[in-house]
Amino acid sequence: MLFPGEKGSLETTVLPSQDFMVGIDAERFQTLNGHSFVDKTLFCNINGEMCFAAENGRLMSFNGADWANGQVLHRPASEGLFDAEGNFWGVTEQDGRQVLFKQDLADRTTVFTPENSGLVAGAVNLRLGAGNTLWLQTDEFTLQTFDGARWNTFVLEERIVAYFPSRQETGTAWAVTDKGQLFQWESELLIDHTPFIAETVGETAVQTVCGDARGNVWAFGLQGLYRYDGTRWSNCSANGIPVAERGSTVVANPAGQLWFVEKGRGRLIGFDPVRQQTVAAYESGKGQLELIGQDRLGLLWFGENNAKAALSALKYWPLQMAIADRSAQMTSTDGAPRTDLGGERKK
Repeated sequence: MLFPGEKGSLETTVLPSQDFMVGIDAERFQTLNGHSFVDKTLFCNINGEMCFAAENGRLMSFNGADWANGQVLHRPASEGLFDAEGNFWGVTEQDGRQVLFKQDLADRTTVFTPENSGLVAGAVNLRLGAGNTLWLQTDEFTLQTFDGARWNTFVLEERIVAYFPSRQETGTAWAVTDKGQLFQWESELLIDHTPFIAETVGETAVQTVCGDARGNVWAFGLQGLYRYDGTRWSNCSANGIPVAERGSTVVANPAGQLWFVEKGRGRLIGFDPVRQQTVAAYESGKGQLELIGQDRLGLLWFGENNAKAALSALKYWPLQMAIADRSAQMTSTDGAPRTDLGGERKK
């Protein structure tokens, strides 16, 4: 394995990751430093720290050195997030189905079911959009939003394999279907971008999609990478651009780099669309990878799957090590060397 400062193929710096979880408990709960959690409960809290809901219901957050105790959830959560006001939204099981619940700052819990709310079915894949609007997927074809007072429902005729809500425009979201089509909801208007992409850049099958802080939309197709700036699509492809796994998570960090799992390779890739160059790569020795996200410390969190496709290791990756000059020094946001990131570097 190469380390920062050394060069690999495609001018790639291959970085070491750091373990924070070892072992596996059955198929659902994983063990992390003596705590158990469900895969999808990993998310960033309102402070931007990586957080998870432990099996005992307590929220645990990573402060850069260790996991700290947070509030206790009244309901077990299989996934969750904090909204901009600090309320916790989670998915819990009730009467044999997954439903939505909210635990507010006053520690009051509200459960949303199809019988007592505008929720049309189950609840999975929670996201937070612009205007503190909650987005969730209720079945394979349907997305719903809840702004605290009103529910909206968006339905496609094809199965949704990936989606993300805009953080800049209220009521706007993007979705990729199992047939490689890309749709945009803009308030109540549904726009099919598939013919625009095919006509403009020649792509016929979109794999996954994400947005960045500047409002750009990035679509990975079988033939390359494409950007939508709100007006038109442009081709950001160059020789050797890797393809993301269909429906997988893509993280756009503040530096403008895109991080994703490469299709069929089990590699975590950092790609700079401006330089059109791979800037970092992590090779998995255990099979598939699952990208989870980036916290405010600049740590990229991901899981490694074993041969049975169960999450067997949760790791974090200091993205500061992947900056353009390939500095070998791990730095914090103020440029000082980081000394508070526990764990051992994998050799």
